[in-house]
Parts: sequence; C-alpha cells; structure tokens
Amino acid sequence: MVEKDEVRELVAMVSNIQIGMITELNMATNIVKTSDWWLDSGATVHVCNNKAWFKTYEELKKPEEVLMGNHNSTKVLGKGTIELYFTSGQKLSLLNVFHVPEIRKNLVSASLLSKKGFKIVLEFDKVIVTKSEMFVGKGLFLCWHI
Repeated sequence: MVEKDEVRELVAMVSNIQIGMITELNMATNIVKTSDWWLDSGATVHVCNNKAWFKTYEELKKPEEVLMGNHNSTKVLGKGTIELYFTSGQKLSLLNVFHVPEIRKNLVSASLLSKKGFKIVLEFDKVIVTKSEMFVGKGLFLCWHI
C-alpha cells in the first residue's frame, strides 16, 4: 500500500520535471547532420539523410515533398529499406523510408512502428522494442546506429 507521504513525494517529483523532451525533439533541425537515428513520436514517415545507408532504393519518378518540423517542405529523392542495429545487436528493417538529404537527423516514426504492431517502451535512457510479446531489440534512447 502506498503511503500518503510517498504519493506527495511522487507528485512533487512529477511537478518538478523539466520539459527538456520538447526542446530535444526540436533538434531535428540542428545544423550538423548526424548518423544517429532519433525516435520521433510526431513523425509520420521514417526519414534518412544518407543514400548510402539504403539496402534497397528506388528514385522517385514523380517529385514528392515532406513537411518538416520547422514547417518547411523539402524534396524526397527516393524511398527504400534501411536496416537499423540496436545496441543489443538485434536488427530492425524499416520499409518505405524517405531519402531526404536536407534533413539533419534521421527519424524513426514511433507511430508507424506502433501501427505495424510494435510496442515501444522508454525506460530511463533506453528504448525497448517488442512485437507480439517477442523481444525485437533495445538501444540507447533517441539514437540507434546503422
């Protein structure tokens, strides 16, 4: 049973939480390109800035654009498959990833993973991904590596 003092302490901890997550998400428009992959709960597509990382790739015949977090549009040059490796050594293939050279951070869409049946748990500095109760992989929160 939870004591009243424990509840007050928990409420005090929650009310003192800084809103650093919001500013971190806005760093997708950072000046320096990165090879890290960022889990983005607001992204509607997976996005990669480096064509060399695609395992399969198809250039777009008809131009497409994607709206970025800073409300500017940029060109999508192609689409394909990317393989991400978790720090646990497991691999996750992302399908239909947009190739957008102008994006600074590579984005994994949390909502797309969720729609495909993946469960994403954020715990301290780790992200744990499962599907149908089976472990898929884990990595440091907000970045995976190719």
